[in-house]
Amino acid sequence: MALEMQTLRRYHDTQKKQPAEVDRLRLEATVLLASVYEYQHQTLGGRKPQLH
Repeated sequence: MALEMQTLRRYHDTQKKQPAEVDRLRLEATVLLASVYEYQHQTLGGRKPQLH
């Protein structure tokens, strides 16, 4: 979770800089937060995702 929060902070700090870097950080934060959500969902007894 700390990694996700650091990524979000970098995203907000970088918004004043290059747009390409902002988009990259936004995508990285989105992916990391989704992985945390999936982990928590599985840990708390949610449905298991179908692995291909």
